[in-house]
Amino acid sequence: MTEQVSAALKVLARNEAGFFLMVESGMIDKYTHLLDMERAVYDTIMLDNAVKLARDWASARGDDTLIGRGRSYASDRFGGNDRGRHDVGPQCRDARARARI
Repeated sequence: MTEQVSAALKVLARNEAGFFLMVESGMIDKYTHLLDMERAVYDTIMLDNAVKLARDWASARGDDTLIGRGRSYASDRFGGNDRGRHDVGPQCRDARARARI
């Protein structure tokens, strides 16, 4: 991912009017739904490296950097599932199910 961001910055920097670059890793969400935490963590680290590269690049040029985060899931705290249910986490109304976490 860092190679892609580096290449994008080289091309986009040619625009004298400035530019907007959005970088994301859609696989982090998919991996957490499957409870494949090893791959989710790896992709998170790769995304973090890409964000650091972009921040350092912008900082060296005195440019602004805006970093945002997408949505959050119960899997952020409790693990996920691949069935699309919301039966874990704080949104769960079943006290017995919450107690099993």
